[in-house]
Amino acid sequence: MNGLKPKTTSSIAVFGTGGVGLGALMAAKIEGSTTIIAGDIHDSRLGSAS
Repeated sequence: MNGLKPKTTSSIAVFGTGGVGLGALMAAKIEGSTTIIAGDIHDSRLGSAS
């Protein structure tokens, strides 16, 4: 978030929902992103991201 500096109403897409991707998703939620999209090649990981 320090490098990207998103605005509160920003949208974000995260490719990969492993440890780092989940951290990015949580940070986007905390920052107030309005649309958050997660993608991964492993369907089992997407359950953790929702």
